[in-house]
Amino acid sequence: MSSNGVKIEKGVPIPKSKADLKWPWDKLKVGESFLFPIELLASARSQAYSYGKKLGRHFTTRTVDGGARVWRDK
Repeated sequence: MSSNGVKIEKGVPIPKSKADLKWPWDKLKVGESFLFPIELLASARSQAYSYGKKLGRHFTTRTVDGGARVWRDK
């Protein structure tokens, strides 16, 4: 126990992010895309960049009729 009453623990696994389950970053093949609500565009763009770096891939997002779309292009 530390001096401020906070207990430091070791070996507690980090839970998977809900974002990992929300978007199919690891399943998307080059040339494939998916449509999602325009309200989620900022979140999708941010995650596309992050997961692209993490997975060594490149994703492009655009607004389209009916919402927004992410393509895997590399």
